[in-house]
Amino acid sequence: MGRRVRSVCCWGTFERDYPRNRTLIAALERAGFEVTTVNHSVWERDQDKPGAYAGLTSKLKLGLRLAGAYALLSWRLLRVGRCDLMLVMYPGHFDMPLARVLSRLKRSRLVFDVFISLYDYAVTDRGLYRDGSRPARLLRWIDRRACRLADEVLIDTQAHLRFFVEKLGVSPERIHVVPVGADEPYFGTDRSEEDDTDDDPRLVLFWGKYAPLHGVEVIVRCAARLRRRGDVRFLMVGEGQTKPLATRLAEESGLTNVEFIGSVPPEELAILTRRATVCLGIFGTTPKAGRVIPNKVYSALAAGRAVVTADSPAMNRGLVADREVVLVPPGRDDLLAEAVTRLIDDRERRRAIASAGRRAYFARFSTGVIAEQLRQIIDTPRDRPGPPEDR
Repeated sequence: MGRRVRSVCCWGTFERDYPRNRTLIAALERAGFEVTTVNHSVWERDQDKPGAYAGLTSKLKLGLRLAGAYALLSWRLLRVGRCDLMLVMYPGHFDMPLARVLSRLKRSRLVFDVFISLYDYAVTDRGLYRDGSRPARLLRWIDRRACRLADEVLIDTQAHLRFFVEKLGVSPERIHVVPVGADEPYFGTDRSEEDDTDDDPRLVLFWGKYAPLHGVEVIVRCAARLRRRGDVRFLMVGEGQTKPLATRLAEESGLTNVEFIGSVPPEELAILTRRATVCLGIFGTTPKAGRVIPNKVYSALAAGRAVVTADSPAMNRGLVADREVVLVPPGRDDLLAEAVTRLIDDRERRRAIASAGRRAYFARFSTGVIAEQLRQIIDTPRDRPGPPEDR
């Protein structure tokens, strides 16, 4: 366990094409590690993962899929040569017990990119289970146990770190904060900071998986406030839990300035982002919304677009308000409409914020920065006792 790490094995049932996972793999390679991927995803077909397995039949099917995946993943890992460090990636909570065993067989350090809390995701954000219910308690136990099985844990923001320490009882000495970053091959290519769109009508872009923390109903109400302007169009891209709510609100309001389209490949999403006049982040009022800086924000910053998103502890710690990003109180469609209007009408301010935001991204959150963070984390291992028994 004390040998110098040269090789990293990214192992598990994770979504290989999930932006967070692609960024971590790219950063590890940039940091100079030999990266091997041993992956068999069972999650990529499911947009709403906890909600997709509510019934007994679906749980049994998931169990069979996981059993088959773990047999294959174990065989593949044992055939891998040197593996100094095993990295279990998102979503990997259920992978951790077997990863712990296999990492000991391979004499590898075990790092878990927890990324989200299943309890936080399903209970406090999506409301799939009541807090205190048996499923909620089980998900909280899975969160805690998965983290305790790891030698070290990665998380995306300091606000998330505090949640895992205070709510789930994970030792802060185990956790490292590594930002989400952006898909730089698509969003971060070389371009002039002075580029700006003159498209008419102006395009306001949102994209995502329609989680409650996104607050898409706030965006639709904002669009309703701006319906009389003939030069503003809202484009909402993606699929997910709250999309039916958003489309119903738009239909009931008779909005013609809002268009909904389904999910698109990242290269097309990057094109839409660069065409946008303003890019939107998240505006929900759930507790989780205050703990994250989502990939959509980093991606828009990398692409050199002006971003408006909700004021939160995570955002305030990561970005400078009114210089690198525009922040509005969560849930306030009136103030969002004011912020969007001002950016659309004030080209110089919009370009200044977009330029400062792009510089901030490449200075503090880029793949190169993440690579250096990972190099330091991996090169300075911390001694870890075995996982403590849960009380």
